[in-house]
Amino acid sequence: MSEIEQVEKNANPYARQILVSGALLVILVMLVYYTPSWQAWRIAAAYLLPLGVAYGVGLAVLILRKGVHPVPTGLFALGSLFVIGGAALDGVATLLKTPNLASEANPIARALLDSGHSLTFVLAYGLLAQAGWLIFICTLWAAFLRHQATLLLLARSKQVRSGLEFIKAATGGAHLSWRQYLLPLKRAELPTSYYVLWPLTAVLVGGSLYRWYLGFTWLELISWDRNIVLAISTGLPITGYFIWLWQAYNKELRPAKSLVAPE
Repeated sequence: MSEIEQVEKNANPYARQILVSGALLVILVMLVYYTPSWQAWRIAAAYLLPLGVAYGVGLAVLILRKGVHPVPTGLFALGSLFVIGGAALDGVATLLKTPNLASEANPIARALLDSGHSLTFVLAYGLLAQAGWLIFICTLWAAFLRHQATLLLLARSKQVRSGLEFIKAATGGAHLSWRQYLLPLKRAELPTSYYVLWPLTAVLVGGSLYRWYLGFTWLELISWDRNIVLAISTGLPITGYFIWLWQAYNKELRPAKSLVAPE
């Protein structure tokens, strides 16, 4: 097994745990906070969610450590500032407009307030939860930057014959037929988690555009349609990710040894 294949093998279990635990948390939030029959669990779920985020941070750190390349400082700083800046703007604008959170629409904060928790508790809870979430996204961003050369080299090693096959390989489907890749019917037909994590990371980082929008909306500087902005915040980063893969395929390949970190 080559060095880059060993990187994939070592990081894949943690990527799978992030994807599975993340999916479970999303399902939990949707059931508890958007389904009337589950509302009795709102407070218990609110207490558990920060633990889930902390678990995700630990997994993201482990994946980061499995990378073999240095993290580009400029790109990491740019992405992190975009993520943190959007959250900070949203949070500060919210407190400026509604210091008592009377107009807060976040279902978790709303559940805590409506159940009698103090404003101080809810603010502290929100600060802790947001800090954990931002650390998780920024750590995943650093991990992607550290793994990107390995990802491209792994995709190129699959003996692809076209740009579409390269993209399929770079998203974990090199071992799958096109039918299995586009319409998986069994667990064995799912893409490899290591590759699936990176476009998700792009969405999490690029999706911070929506937080900037919320902040500017609170300050009454813009009044754009929320659904359109949400669609752009999701669609733009994933489109950019696939454009990056396409450009990588068409770019002249460097010697493989230049992509392997020195011992």
